[in-house]
Amino acid sequence: MWKQYLKTPHLLKVASVVFMCLVLAAVIVSASAISTAGATANGPLPQIKSFTAEPLTLKDNESALYKFEVSGATNLELIEAGSPLKLTSVAPDTTVKGSARGMTPNQFRTGNSNEFNSILRVKNGNGSVEKTLTLSYATVRQPKIEQPGGQTGSAENKTTSHVPKWLAQFSSPVSLNPSKASSFSSWPPPFAECPSGCNKCLRPEEASAGSNVKCLEQPCYYSPDKQQNWYCYKPGEGWCCRDGKYTPESKAQCGKEGGNWYATETEVIKACQATMGWFCSGGKVYQGTAAQAANVGATLYATADEATKACQQQGYCCANGRLITATPTSCKEYGGSFYTDANLAAQACQQQGYCCANGRLITATPTSCKEYGGSFYTDANLAAQACQRQGYCCANGRLTSATQTTCKDAGGTFYTDPSIAAQACQQQGYCCANGRLISATPTSCKEYGGSFYTDANQAAQACQPQGYCCQNGQLSTTTASACRYAGGTFYTDQAQARACFQQQQPTCWCCANRKAYQTTQSSCINAGGKCYASQSQADAACSYRLQLDTLEPLQPIRPPTIK
Repeated sequence: MWKQYLKTPHLLKVASVVFMCLVLAAVIVSASAISTAGATANGPLPQIKSFTAEPLTLKDNESALYKFEVSGATNLELIEAGSPLKLTSVAPDTTVKGSARGMTPNQFRTGNSNEFNSILRVKNGNGSVEKTLTLSYATVRQPKIEQPGGQTGSAENKTTSHVPKWLAQFSSPVSLNPSKASSFSSWPPPFAECPSGCNKCLRPEEASAGSNVKCLEQPCYYSPDKQQNWYCYKPGEGWCCRDGKYTPESKAQCGKEGGNWYATETEVIKACQATMGWFCSGGKVYQGTAAQAANVGATLYATADEATKACQQQGYCCANGRLITATPTSCKEYGGSFYTDANLAAQACQQQGYCCANGRLITATPTSCKEYGGSFYTDANLAAQACQRQGYCCANGRLTSATQTTCKDAGGTFYTDPSIAAQACQQQGYCCANGRLISATPTSCKEYGGSFYTDANQAAQACQPQGYCCQNGQLSTTTASACRYAGGTFYTDQAQARACFQQQQPTCWCCANRKAYQTTQSSCINAGGKCYASQSQADAACSYRLQLDTLEPLQPIRPPTIK
């Protein structure tokens, strides 16, 4: 009787579905290491000490947190559901603990599989080791239940493709105990009637593929084993493109979350596909978003051909002192050196650290630091502390003992030689040399042949240029300020000063050389003449002198000669 009972076509399908659900409800975690021995002929393999994920069963909008601990590796790669999640280089001979946040099932889940694998792969020059975790989805996808031939449901009048054909339902799952027979529930089952304007009866995963909004919480249909539910949906408010994925969403919510909103599915597909592309990671080509590519340090390409071309042989690239996995092309773009051998790459690309050479702290490798004649440190604080070179700092005219860093912070000039520091750090003051005022030290002012002052006003007053002052018919040598204070006119040119002096001399009528003319008193005297107050006096004096000059001299009277 039991066999006849299970031979019923509908009951067989129900029993198989129930059995599948019970199996998938359990969390399956498996781990395997692709390594049969801990060492090779070339040396020890890297070790994966631990690799965990939490949680192991993911909801649609939940992501796993991966934690790992590895040692002896030079490269580490974490792959989730076939997509690279983390790709990084590791310093040799070190133990590394790390973590990485995965993606949500909404971002990567495809098909009806209810499980996916996450792989941690580590490498060194001797080989590679990997460990696999099997995770599951909280939302179980069942195979589609089809209407058995020849049966019809009470909803045959619903012609929309979104409403499945209903079958006679059971009040509880089929019992696997042959001694108990399952009883049929009342027909029709208590399905919700979708209201007007909300007449799409869909499974949630079907609704998520379109712009749909749930109207009722009561199912409009459910599977015989009640493992799948259908609900009433209505057309959504539009579509939102975010991070290369598009979902039905209101315009306000889409803008709030930083997405781009579109009215139709056609528009969002066309716009959102522009953010998708192909990238190369670990020697393989993947399709994904720009964010996924950037997460593994890859470049996103528009076509698969471009990604395949860029996905050349993976090797080791030493760029800026860091060792990473890359192709020859990408390594060249980084400005690095490409190697196919991990040992050669590690040797050439030594660990970057800190080098104290000649009192300066720079980043360098141990080899380059040795070439500079410096001391190498891996700790930045120790390097900075050890590389503080004591010397002499000249700041604001004061010479103090300080390190190069403290001197720079004080805005001073650092010296290692005390004699040079003392000479350079003399008190700055003011030097008057050749009539020009400049800032200088006492030593440099002496070399210029000038006079040194510490007070700016005294220096400015003393350093005025000497010249000629013409005042009230007098000509004297003085400074410009002194001449202006006396009410005179200052000249630096002697000829101009003399012209002013001549103009300011008192005039008179001069009789000189039997001629009368008007000129200055000094000129008249210099000419051997005499000044008169008026022209008539000068003319009279000159006429009288002329007469005197024209008179014949008296002949001496000779006494008579006595014969």
